[in-house]
Amino acid sequence: MMNKKTFALTALVMLVFASSSVAQRQLEILGRGVTAMRTSSTTAYVGWRLLGTDPADTKFNLYRVTSGVTNLIAANITNSCNYSDANAAQASAHSWFVQPILNGVTQANSVSYSMPANAAI
Repeated sequence: MMNKKTFALTALVMLVFASSSVAQRQLEILGRGVTAMRTSSTTAYVGWRLLGTDPADTKFNLYRVTSGVTNLIAANITNSCNYSDANAAQASAHSWFVQPILNGVTQANSVSYSMPANAAI
């Protein structure tokens, strides 16, 4: 049989463990969600997700593919998950993808987002 002090301590420990398991967040498995939209005849806005599991020092390399040629258009982007690509001519089809750098380690490329030639502004 437990005395009052042991019972109170056991109840407190159980309460702490129960409340900490409730406080954990449920995270979905998401990709970077790269997207783009035309902002002028030469410029496209490109945006992507920062995931909840990404460390604070996460960086991104942004690539554009045009006519089968892949170009690094921005390296080591920090504190932002968007970019204004000023060399995305409206007459050409483009696709963009990001390459995250987590804790200094380059990760796999994201799924790309494609924009057809002559996309509307």
